[in-house]
Amino acid sequence: MKRFALVLLLASLASAQQPTATHAPPPSPTHPPTEMLLGPRADDVMPERLEPGKQYHLQVLGKNFAVGTAITFGSDVQVIGLPFVASPTTAWVDVLVSLAAVPGVRPATASNRDGTNVGPGGVFIGPVLPGPEPTATPAPPPKGKKKAKKPKPTPTPAG
Repeated sequence: MKRFALVLLLASLASAQQPTATHAPPPSPTHPPTEMLLGPRADDVMPERLEPGKQYHLQVLGKNFAVGTAITFGSDVQVIGLPFVASPTTAWVDVLVSLAAVPGVRPATASNRDGTNVGPGGVFIGPVLPGPEPTATPAPPPKGKKKAKKPKPTPTPAG
C-alpha cells in the first residue's frame, strides 16, 4: 500500500512539472462581414408615392425590426398607432399625410433600443400620376349582316 501511494505521489509531481498546452485563439474569419448594422433599417416602403390628405397602410421592408421599433417619415406624415412587426425584415405602419405637406421625398427613420437608421427607404409626397390612358380600338363590323346596297338611279325619260 505504501508503494502504491508513493507511485501516485510521483505521478502527480511529474504531471505538475509538465508544461500545460495553451489554447490558440480561434482563427479570424477569412471574409469580414459585409455590413455591421446596429438598430433597424428601412430599405423599401410600399406604396412609395403618397398624396396629401390621404391615409395609407404602408409595408416597410428592411432589417432588424423587433417589437418596439418606431418608424417615422417626418412631420408631414403622421404615424397612426404602433407599427406591426411581422418579422425581422417586414413591418406595417398606418400613416396620414398632412393636407399641407410639401411635395418631396421623406426618408423612413427606423429606431429601437439598439439604434437608429435613416433610409435608404422612404416615400415621395406629391400628386399620384395617372397611368397611360387606354387606347380606343375600333369595334369590328357585326358578323352575318350584309351592308345595305346603294339604290340605283332610276332613268328619267328623255324629252
